[in-house]
Amino acid sequence: MQPLFLTDDSVHKIRSITEAAGLKKFAVAFWGQGAANQLGISKANGAECRILCDLFSGACNPKEMQGLLDLGCEIKTIDGLHSKIYCSHSQVVIGSSNASSNGLATSGKYFSGNVEANVLIEETSFLERVHRWFDEYWELPAARRVTSALVLEAKPIWLKNAAMHRQFAAGLLTQLRQQSKLIKAIKARVIFYTGEGGSTSAQNTFNKHGRIQYSDAEWRLLGNEIPYYEDWDGWNVQPGEVFLDFGCSKPKGRATFYGIWRVRKEPFIQVGKSKTHRIVLLDQLTDINGYRVTADDQREMERAIDLYMKADAKRWEADRHGDFVDKSFADFWRDLILPASSS
Repeated sequence: MQPLFLTDDSVHKIRSITEAAGLKKFAVAFWGQGAANQLGISKANGAECRILCDLFSGACNPKEMQGLLDLGCEIKTIDGLHSKIYCSHSQVVIGSSNASSNGLATSGKYFSGNVEANVLIEETSFLERVHRWFDEYWELPAARRVTSALVLEAKPIWLKNAAMHRQFAAGLLTQLRQQSKLIKAIKARVIFYTGEGGSTSAQNTFNKHGRIQYSDAEWRLLGNEIPYYEDWDGWNVQPGEVFLDFGCSKPKGRATFYGIWRVRKEPFIQVGKSKTHRIVLLDQLTDINGYRVTADDQREMERAIDLYMKADAKRWEADRHGDFVDKSFADFWRDLILPASSS
């Protein structure tokens, strides 16, 4: 059977997966009220359902999660999971639909939820690959088993998210303009430098000693990103510190957003015999304390950096660590974003 493109009928096809015999695997980030009922998960088949979600995203309804546990489902949570995969032994649906009232809504004359699109695939080798992917993430040390106690722990995050009216819908800068006090919650540094690439010795050190500290699943999530900074001279950086990372491809070039990065718990690896030359291992994040940096945010911050650098040629004289800008987010907001907004 050729892949089948699904729009309005997605929920019906997903229900057919739930109703199939044998183990079902759902790698679906967000679960809203009524999801189990819409998907056909019940006492009769709950014990055959394994669920991967992001419980601490603020988008998993605690009542629904407890209901899934009561139905016998096995559930694990992975921070940052964003997939939408519904799989049985013979079919898989992959697409945009979360297990929520918006994601699983059907539409008649008018849409009652989000506009979703999915694909149903039955090809054997593709199914085998999906199962291997799921099983690998299921066994990750970072995949925490969801219990009733963990659901209660995550409930305040869900309540806060609900009170903020879809925290993930608006970008970081928009929310800061609406609630200036949120600046205290953004514990991050903003750096800007010439992204000319690291030294060969640092790359060799990472390949030999750093790469093995990342699981295959973590490595795949990184794509082509290289998850470390190179430090030559005692850069003041601490485990757990978060960076909004900007660079330019050539001297005096335009700023480009390179992502959000957090320093690992045991991040430092010495390069060669030098006491000061080291690499700093990183994990890539999708948000800062739940606040997304949207494409609009990225463009606005890039523009702010460009204006800031253009205003004074001396700012292109990098500090001893190679950075043109290294500021707390609060200082970045005050010194770059606000002036750029009024220009």
